Amino acid sequence: MILPVAFRLREAKGETGISTDLIPERCYQYISSCYGIIEISVGDIRSLGLAVDNNHHTHVNIINFPNPTLEKMKYQKTVDTLTQKARIYQLFNPPITK
Repeated sequence: MILPVAFRLREAKGETGISTDLIPERCYQYISSCYGIIEISVGDIRSLGLAVDNNHHTHVNIINFPNPTLEKMKYQKTVDTLTQKARIYQLFNPPITK
């Protein structure tokens, strides 16, 4: 089961998007602990009004999330729908930690 926290923006850091890696094995190298890798299609992302910024060599950014503070219900619906559209690629049990 994929939880909404997988797509949560870190408001304290002022995030407006989610950075993802194109190579699954590198997805967890920048975070302190990783429970698994998920995948989601670009079409599913765009169908929610989000955009995919792929102007980078190694990763893409999912951008244009509704503001979690000003548009709380819309943001939560977007995150919930992403969890429904995403698929588990690989689980780590126990999680990979740094």
